Amino acid sequence: SIAVNEGVGGAVDGQPAESLRVELASGKVRLLAQASTPWKRTVPASGGIVQVPVSGSNTVLQPAEIDRLVELVRTLPQRFPALTDDEGKTAPADIEFGFLDGHLWLFQIRPFLDSKRARNSAYLAELDSGREAASAVQVNLNLKPKP
Repeated sequence: SIAVNEGVGGAVDGQPAESLRVELASGKVRLLAQASTPWKRTVPASGGIVQVPVSGSNTVLQPAEIDRLVELVRTLPQRFPALTDDEGKTAPADIEFGFLDGHLWLFQIRPFLDSKRARNSAYLAELDSGREAASAVQVNLNLKPKP
């Protein structure tokens, strides 16, 4: 899955990002959400961060950029063999990247790891304790909300 926005820091900063699902085997791209923020952050040579209007394009990533990301993901286990879980199996990775003039720049790559310590935390379990009961609540969408 890929989440991107124009400019710097958008997809990780809570902005409404373009969200794509790409099948590695076929290269088929499915648009899950379109980027909808009207502004992007840029970093001028003079320093700082400036907000400017986005390009207005219907898509953020171009097909060649998606192909480049697919190529990167396919080669990750060979290029970054340390991306493994506790059992030594290849782990999914969080990859922060950007494109400039069609060139892919990697900012950070880190594995998504399941924390056994967090899984066994009584405090975190307590936070999730009402989740199952809440998920069983049915909401009738045909009724008007009460004031």
